[in-house]
Amino acid sequence: QTIERRKQAQALLAKARKSAAEDDLDTSLRLIGEGLSLTGDDEELLQLKEQVNSRLRERAAEEARNLYAQAVALRGSGELKESLDLVDKGLALVPGDEQLLTLQGHLQEDIAQRARRAGEANALVERARERLKANAPQDAIELTEQVLALVPTHAGALALKQEAQYSIALEKTRARAEEFLATTRELLSDDRLEEARSRVAQGLAEIHGNDALI
Repeated sequence: QTIERRKQAQALLAKARKSAAEDDLDTSLRLIGEGLSLTGDDEELLQLKEQVNSRLRERAAEEARNLYAQAVALRGSGELKESLDLVDKGLALVPGDEQLLTLQGHLQEDIAQRARRAGEANALVERARERLKANAPQDAIELTEQVLALVPTHAGALALKQEAQYSIALEKTRARAEEFLATTRELLSDDRLEEARSRVAQGLAEIHGNDALI
C-alpha cells in the first residue's frame, strides 16, 4: 500500500511539474498538496512546493507594485476612494508591504481632510444662501469664494455665486434705468419732448426691453 501511494505521489509530482512549467501555479500547488497528503514528507514534492510558492510570492509582489503605481496616479488626480481600493487589493496580495501601508495611511488622512473641508464648505454655502436672501449678494459672493478655495468644484457654491452675480447685475441695470427715467421726467416737466424721446431711446439702446422705459 505504501509503494502504491508513492507511485500515486510521483504521478502527481509529474503533473505538478508540468503545470508549473506552463505557469499554472495554482493547479501545480493543488497537485502538490494532493501528493503530500499521500506521502507527507516527499522531498521532491516539498522542494517543488517551495519553488511554486516562491514564484507565487514574486507574482504577488509584482502585481502589488503595479497596483501601487496605479494608486499613486489616482491619488494625484484626486480619485482618493479609487486609489484606496487599489491599495487594499495590493495589501491583500502582500499584507506587510511598507509602500502600500504608507500610502494607505496618507489616503486615509486625505479622505478625512476632504470630509472636513466638505463640511466646512457646506456650512459656508448655507451662510451665503442666507446673505443672498437678505439682499446682500456681494457678501454671498465672498462666502462662495471661500467655499471654492476649499472645494474648487463645489456645485452648490458655483451655482450660488452665479446667482449672486446675476442679482448684482440686475440691480445695476435697475439703477441705471432709474437714472434714465429721472432725467426723462425732468425733461418732460420742462416740456422738452424731443430731448425726452432721445433720452428714452438712449436708455433702451443701453438697457434692452426695460418695461419702465418702454
